[in-house]
Amino acid sequence: MRNTSQIFNRLRFAAALMGLIMAYKHQAVAAPLVGPAPTEEGWRMMRRGFAEKFADVTLTTQHGKKVQFFADLVKDSAVVVVNPAESDSAKSVRATLDKIKGKKIRFTTFSSKVKVEYSDDNNRRFDFNAFLRMKKDSAIWISIIAALNIEAFRVMITPDSIIIMDKINRTIQRKPLFYLQEITKVPFDYNTLEDLIVGNPVYLDKTIIAYADQGEKLSMSTIGQAFKHYLTVSKTDLNLLFSKLDDVDITRSRTANLAYGEYVAAGPWMFAGKRDISLSEKTKLEIKLDFKQVEFEKPMGFPFSIPKNFKVIN
Repeated sequence: MRNTSQIFNRLRFAAALMGLIMAYKHQAVAAPLVGPAPTEEGWRMMRRGFAEKFADVTLTTQHGKKVQFFADLVKDSAVVVVNPAESDSAKSVRATLDKIKGKKIRFTTFSSKVKVEYSDDNNRRFDFNAFLRMKKDSAIWISIIAALNIEAFRVMITPDSIIIMDKINRTIQRKPLFYLQEITKVPFDYNTLEDLIVGNPVYLDKTIIAYADQGEKLSMSTIGQAFKHYLTVSKTDLNLLFSKLDDVDITRSRTANLAYGEYVAAGPWMFAGKRDISLSEKTKLEIKLDFKQVEFEKPMGFPFSIPKNFKVIN
């Protein structure tokens, strides 16, 4: 009787294992890496469905520990049936991601005139022009022009600090770089800020959880330590069209949407002349950017002399 019971359990285990393998093969052939990533509720439904179909056989490990086939070994690993890492489709998607990264704009200097439209939940709205200059890894210089073509602010951003010169009220403010993180609610560093300005994709992680061919567009989702990133690129030239960042911490509901358009040739690069940016967590702000007179690799200065009669405030 004992041998019969052991054989029966082994047959149940073999049947369950074969069912799992067939499910895996079906997913890999039918739709690897296609469509949006399942929600957490979706994963629970998937795992519940597997639990109802697979026998939860009791097994003994090489260390003498009793484990349940589905509850202990399968349910938390259900993601493998969606993303078979060594399939041809997965390799093709990773190659596409590498090509997108290869289109990243690399520069020493950059300059542009930018029309900015800003609005937020507090009914604050600002429209202004700005002149922008950057030297890679060193400085971001911004001159903000108000009505009547008067320079209202001059800003200098370095890898560790921000200096804001208010020329109308004759004041100077010095802030650490993370002050920008507090304003935008996005945890970027100096290099990420440079990428945002020139239009490079940001938070583009290696772990791909979904992929879709939409005819003239390609979309994929990646996940990293801070954000889940859904991005869409043009299929013909892989220019970035849309980027959506969602916080991996679901309790924060932090989201950033970035749309890119009106690409123009700027030196050897294709540059997105228009951007629509929406940032939200507890509050929401929207920024529209219209870039003109874009130039790379031109000699430029970063004038920032502070008059002695300006008051330093914190």
